[in-house]
Amino acid sequence: MIYTIESVESTRSFVGELNTENGGGKKLNNIIELKAELSQNIMEIKNSAQTIYALIRLKPIEFDEGEKLPLDLRMVLDRSGSMFAPVGKFSNKSRLDVLKSACLETVRRLEDGDRLTIYTFCERSKMELKPTVVKNKKDKSRMIKSINNINYGGGTHLSTSLDHMLNLKPIDNNCLQRAIVFTDGEVNTPSRKSEESICTKIAKRARKSGTPFWVYGTGIDYAEDFLTDLARESGGHYEHIGNAKDITAVFSDQVSYFQDVVITNAEITIEAEPGVMFRKISRVIPDIERYTNFQPTYFSTPLPDLDKSRGTAILLRLDIVPVFNGLSRIATARVKFDAYALGIMGMERSIDIKIDFTNDSSLIKQNQQVLDIVTLNGAHTLATLGTEQVATGNIRQGTEMMDRAADLYQKVGVKDISTKLMTLSNTAKKKGNLAGDDLNTRRTLTTASAKLITKQITNERK
Repeated sequence: MIYTIESVESTRSFVGELNTENGGGKKLNNIIELKAELSQNIMEIKNSAQTIYALIRLKPIEFDEGEKLPLDLRMVLDRSGSMFAPVGKFSNKSRLDVLKSACLETVRRLEDGDRLTIYTFCERSKMELKPTVVKNKKDKSRMIKSINNINYGGGTHLSTSLDHMLNLKPIDNNCLQRAIVFTDGEVNTPSRKSEESICTKIAKRARKSGTPFWVYGTGIDYAEDFLTDLARESGGHYEHIGNAKDITAVFSDQVSYFQDVVITNAEITIEAEPGVMFRKISRVIPDIERYTNFQPTYFSTPLPDLDKSRGTAILLRLDIVPVFNGLSRIATARVKFDAYALGIMGMERSIDIKIDFTNDSSLIKQNQQVLDIVTLNGAHTLATLGTEQVATGNIRQGTEMMDRAADLYQKVGVKDISTKLMTLSNTAKKKGNLAGDDLNTRRTLTTASAKLITKQITNERK
């Protein structure tokens, strides 16, 4: 027989007496799609352990255009002296010029009911735009005027602006609070060590208050590890902008993502059946993050906000021992989430992941899409670890990993990243390190490869 993945789903709501519909008639089991795909449709009965991959996808469904949360956007922006640097050799625009243009485009995208606040930082903190809710054209005019008045300062003191931003009261209890943090240099006032420590503590507060940081860095003169930790501790995301000219496009896409968020506070728990063990677990949509904090048969983690177009996905590598032959359910995934846009909190959804076994190997069919995702995930891991090895002086091992990653990208037809990664590897072999423009290229490639799976299998906005 030919086996089709079978899933048994259940849904529970903890909102009053709601069971199947909310006040507007929307069926609760249509709020989110939870499904699993396996790397093959059936397994052959063997006397040795076998490996299989499972891709668990979560995506909101059937949300109407008006079903969204008001966006409470707080921006914390670098205006230190380094922002005077031109965005290109033949450009008369500075980094601050394009940053202000990005903010103006952000204002254009805000909708009625959204709120914007802007702090800038140099050697001191300044509120450039007090919390302003979009009600009419005059509100946007005030925003535009405040943005145009932003000017250069001196050093880079971030913590005070972060603290002030975090202390703002939200629009109300039913809004999406998010912060965009942008810099092109190291925090260094009064000292790098103290600033990084204070900022990280503030980020932990941000996670508790539900205001994660989306942190962006451009250029090469900033501490990438610090920005990554700042985003992670807040529950947000770090991204490198390889070319400062792209700030507007990046900000526009991020604001659109925020405006499309309909599921928040999501958490997934996956439990394996006896005879099945987790070997590797990664989030692969909306970007790649490798998890290490899991037990052989148990895994639980918070998930990013789910927007209407992308959702999120978890990739599992599982080993199945021979004693499992003849059984069907290999794991169970449970998701808890809130849909504040519908006034529904405490939802649960679960799925049983099942497979069958056979003595007839001709019945086995491979799922190429899942296998390609496995390859892309592995390539990203190798590329990231390889460049990290090069950065620590381990050139031979690092470039070997980079070369293997380039081969994997080539295998699945991602020629652009493959070529750039191979060029970067050859540069590291020749120079013995990665610095200057090469470091910027490495950060740009890492960012692009982390988003590659999303671009490959979802319909992202262009």
